[in-house]
Amino acid sequence: MMGSWQLQEAKQRFSEVVRKAHDEGPQIITRHGDEVAVILDMAEYRRDQGRRAGLQGVSSCRGPT
Repeated sequence: MMGSWQLQEAKQRFSEVVRKAHDEGPQIITRHGDEVAVILDMAEYRRDQGRRAGLQGVSSCRGPT
């Protein structure tokens, strides 16, 4: 479950934000109601980076269109 934090609150409770990112999933940071950042668990970040690398490899193998 994604959590959402106002920037000021996230700064004050940063350890909790990080713990929740690890335990519950991405934590969205907002400023003046706009989503401006996300805190991810490192394992989730690495999985995402692996998927991106795999997708880049697929697109580069297609050849000219």
